[in-house]
Amino acid sequence: MKTEMIDDIEMMLPQGILEAASQVLRTAGSIIQANTICITSNDRIHSTVIRSVNRKQVIVTEGLRLPYEESYCHLVVGNDQEPLIIDDNTSHPLTRSMKATGLIGSCSFLGVPIITRSGEIFGTLCAFDPEHFSFQPEHAQMMSSLAAFFAYGLEVDRTMSLLNQALEEKSGLMAIMSHEIRTSLNGMMSMTDLLRDTELHEEQLRYVAIIQSSGHSLLGILGKVLDYSRLQSGKMDVEQMPFNVHACVEQAVALFAVDAQDKGIALSYRLDEGVPELLAGDELKLRQVLLNLISNAVKFTCAGSIAVEAGLCAADIPDERGARWMQLWFKVSDTGMGISEEMLGRLFEPYARLHSASSLHPGGGTGLGLSICKQLVGLMGGAIQLKETSPQGTVFQFTIGVQRLELHDE
Repeated sequence: MKTEMIDDIEMMLPQGILEAASQVLRTAGSIIQANTICITSNDRIHSTVIRSVNRKQVIVTEGLRLPYEESYCHLVVGNDQEPLIIDDNTSHPLTRSMKATGLIGSCSFLGVPIITRSGEIFGTLCAFDPEHFSFQPEHAQMMSSLAAFFAYGLEVDRTMSLLNQALEEKSGLMAIMSHEIRTSLNGMMSMTDLLRDTELHEEQLRYVAIIQSSGHSLLGILGKVLDYSRLQSGKMDVEQMPFNVHACVEQAVALFAVDAQDKGIALSYRLDEGVPELLAGDELKLRQVLLNLISNAVKFTCAGSIAVEAGLCAADIPDERGARWMQLWFKVSDTGMGISEEMLGRLFEPYARLHSASSLHPGGGTGLGLSICKQLVGLMGGAIQLKETSPQGTVFQFTIGVQRLELHDE
């Protein structure tokens, strides 16, 4: 059978989809000890292997393209969208006369379709084994769950493309964000919850935990994009409500205590004595700024310490309505890798990432965090700046306006 190796397979699909395919294969390979597991895409003319894992014997390789009718994929797709299990391809009526069977040789086979919610068939997730691994219904169920996870990943990627277009056109962002992306992500997370409840050993549970962590990261990214959209549209208001600023800082730091401990980083906070506990302001926006800055500090610090501090800039500032205001400063310092000179000029611009995804934190991010911080701080009557940076660490500082609470004796 004539096959064609595609040299530029990396250009065929977005990198995120290829990474999702790799994760699916790693998880499937830890569960099913078959020789070969692969993901193929098809256009009803060709079937193309986009990711594959071969253990002892090389059966399929990444980039391999076969005529659709000569591949096992069309058998899976034509099986009423159900998993296809073949104990021996040389005797099964569907495969015994195929040219592919003569080249592959005798093997067992399991294939499940990859189908989106809209019914579009992307391709298949398949497993082959020349030693006739006995594929069971529970293996098919597991493969179907992983195929569904990958299908949701496809939908998220496509919806993100729509989102990028909406960002450029500045129209339709809220509708796309709130419905399409969140629906796909919630479906993905639901599938991983179901997968976690099946009988898995420790390594498999670790893979599921990675998938769940990735899903939560995506939800966090979407939250940032949604916040940015609201800020750009002027639909985000500032509240002036009583809150405990000491508790706000303590809670923001506490959320990263485990992450910092896992990396061996000392995480601390301190408020000057002049900062009252109770003030009036927008606690949620203050917490969001602190969370963004602390998150970056933890992400890009490998050793040493992170310190969060707060103090008083001005104690009594009257406004035109006679209200009395205070200005507070907040500082987040770390002993991380610092920020490169080429980033300094656009540090608070949208989509500017502190570091490349491959340098320290492979998950990357939206590049919106500092831009959102700048706008939130501005809404609260303050400003944010990079106070210091060097290969030994970074210091961000920002100010906000808060209102004094007039306490009256009964």
